[in-house]
Amino acid sequence: MLSKAEEALTKLVSRHQGDIKVRHRDKALRALDLAGSPPLLFGSAILFLLIAWDVFGGTSKFPIQSYYLLPHYIDWPVHAWVKRPLTSCRIRPSDVKSSFAFPSGHTTFSVFVIGALLYVILPLCVAGPEGDTEGGDLNAREGRLLDALVSTVQVSALPIWILGGLVTASGRILADVHWVSDTMGGACLGVFMVSAAAYVCKAVRA
Repeated sequence: MLSKAEEALTKLVSRHQGDIKVRHRDKALRALDLAGSPPLLFGSAILFLLIAWDVFGGTSKFPIQSYYLLPHYIDWPVHAWVKRPLTSCRIRPSDVKSSFAFPSGHTTFSVFVIGALLYVILPLCVAGPEGDTEGGDLNAREGRLLDALVSTVQVSALPIWILGGLVTASGRILADVHWVSDTMGGACLGVFMVSAAAYVCKAVRA
């Protein structure tokens, strides 16, 4: 079933390549691919983290620099370690890029960054150094609004995480640079890394 899905998507993309009538669709695909690009995701995550850091009064003992280090010193080395042994087993669906396909680095990065923000960084900012969920110098009304916002984000974390991964994966597939299974492999790798990071942070704070 997976191979049939990949074949169908490949035919869909190939059928519209170079077609003047669907230039608007090509632009949409480029925009979709850009939406899941590592620089945009990373920049958005840093901006969101800075806002959270300011709202919660900088109470977390998890330094902001750590969020810069996570993708560079955990994500890419692990991704390269997984991808290197498989370089002879997987080529891309088109010759747009000459590098090997499995797993999708963009999808790995997207799932890892969004997951780390929602399930690792944000909880640490909320908890603070002593597990206190009250942030900064907030009055009662601001505290209630903040609690409501945090609760909403926590409830919506999984859908946001899934949507972010799907947007990136869709862009890579429709841009004809990855197979479906490449993005699935990248997503699984990203989920594993977020789980490991959450476990380590929980163990350190215990």
